[in-house]
Amino acid sequence: MNHQLAALIAENGEVVVILRGIQLPPGKLNVLADALSRRPDYELAHVSRVTTDLYDRIRLAYQGDENYTPLVEFLSDGKDAKVDRLSPRHRAQLYHYELADGLLHYRVDPGDPPRVVVPNDEDLKYDILLEAHDPPMSGHLGREKTYQAVSQTFRWPYMYKWVVHYVKTCETCQRVKPLGHASAPLPSLPVPADCWKSMSLDFVFGQAVDDKGNTGILVFV
Repeated sequence: MNHQLAALIAENGEVVVILRGIQLPPGKLNVLADALSRRPDYELAHVSRVTTDLYDRIRLAYQGDENYTPLVEFLSDGKDAKVDRLSPRHRAQLYHYELADGLLHYRVDPGDPPRVVVPNDEDLKYDILLEAHDPPMSGHLGREKTYQAVSQTFRWPYMYKWVVHYVKTCETCQRVKPLGHASAPLPSLPVPADCWKSMSLDFVFGQAVDDKGNTGILVFV
């Protein structure tokens, strides 16, 4: 764009440019320029959805959990439910719970967002942490951010301890995450006053095999 065209655009707001002597090849021949509009994996209108069976597994796990089965059955009965079927502990905590789409939800206070109650199933809890921590979009978050992400949706006793243990034992995190603190430099050894006042040794292996079959060296300093 030259200065005359720039001045014309600034004055009029828009310019119609007529291209003369330029032939545009058909899209099927202009492979490089037309790749974005023709490759199906580049289609912008395509939406990828992450599917999970965690919620179905939670519903199924309620049936084998003696702590939450009475609450699920009571809330499923609706108006026909009899509160005397519940234990005193469940009756005292009943106002915290609600049932929606077969999932038991818990609220600390009435205005809080509901969180899905997870039954006492170790494999289920592990898989919830795996989906929150391990996917590439999660980026292997630390324990605090992982706990925040999980606790916004789910609830079970001692969740924080579960998160701490999971993140601490994550093999990928231990292998690639940097240390959280700076390492101190190696201090210099004191200079000895006389010969043989200080002596150290070290082994060096992986050397070429000598005529006696040895591959290591013992070094004295």
